[in-house]
Amino acid sequence: MQDFPAFARMAGFGEEEWRLALSVWQARSLRVPSGEAFVRQGQPVRDIYVLLDGMVHVLVDDYWGNRSVLSVVEEGRIFGAAYAFAGVEVYPISALAVGDAIVVAVPVAAFLASADTHPTLYAKAQSAFLHALAERSVSLIHTIEQVKQRTLRQKILAYLSYCGALARSTRFTVPLNRQQMADYLAADRASLCRELARLRDEGLIAYHKNEFRLYLRKEP
Repeated sequence: MQDFPAFARMAGFGEEEWRLALSVWQARSLRVPSGEAFVRQGQPVRDIYVLLDGMVHVLVDDYWGNRSVLSVVEEGRIFGAAYAFAGVEVYPISALAVGDAIVVAVPVAAFLASADTHPTLYAKAQSAFLHALAERSVSLIHTIEQVKQRTLRQKILAYLSYCGALARSTRFTVPLNRQQMADYLAADRASLCRELARLRDEGLIAYHKNEFRLYLRKEP
């Protein structure tokens, strides 16, 4: 378990200072079993979340049960802050643990109150929250660019290109299984698998489970 998350390091907290901050903010630790949604659409917005261990998918289900994965939250990162700071009354999204997860929930009211009682802690966290929100905005821009592609083939190539760019390598592991990738790209799973197979047969990609490799198209 990562008791001292990347968010805390980025904010410039020492370990003792981070523990003090969690106490001041009345934070609570949640152990979330794999597959459980601990934030649900329609739930009141009361907390900012810091993921200590595991992975979380932020998703939305429509009225007919169709699911879209909006983003993937990795260990040490935050989520829910945008809705909390914006004063949104209910979450329009859900957060699902992928594998067992440990999450720290920080009540937004207690955090805002610490501006007066513990201004140094507040200022450090506020700066880190701003940085994290900016990172999330950039990530969402890339997500929009991927899912707005006209064809499933273009969506897949845009997504894999982005993953490769993040890894700075033509070899990388994606954080989504096939169903999750289909939900993320707003596609049918069977269609996704067929298109991946076509791209492999054309020599543009190779893959085994979640491990991918990208190739340049060979000229005839």
